[in-house]
Amino acid sequence: MIHEARNEGQEAPRGLYPVSVITLILARIARGESLFAITAEPAMPSRQSWAKWCADDRELAGKYLRAQQAGLEARFHSI
Repeated sequence: MIHEARNEGQEAPRGLYPVSVITLILARIARGESLFAITAEPAMPSRQSWAKWCADDRELAGKYLRAQQAGLEARFHSI
């Protein structure tokens, strides 16, 4: 079961991540937005939640790394 909504401070149970939120965060990072800016938005999970999810899930951590690399390229090419 995937939980779609999270209140600030709530952690997603291990293995039960809000897929739509994760997909959106990864896409925005890949476009060059910062995790700091994204997680500052009220509807987004906290940076601490994101860090815990990545620490608990190697696949997510890999996707995050690839999104960061794409984001760096996107920012570089926009200069």
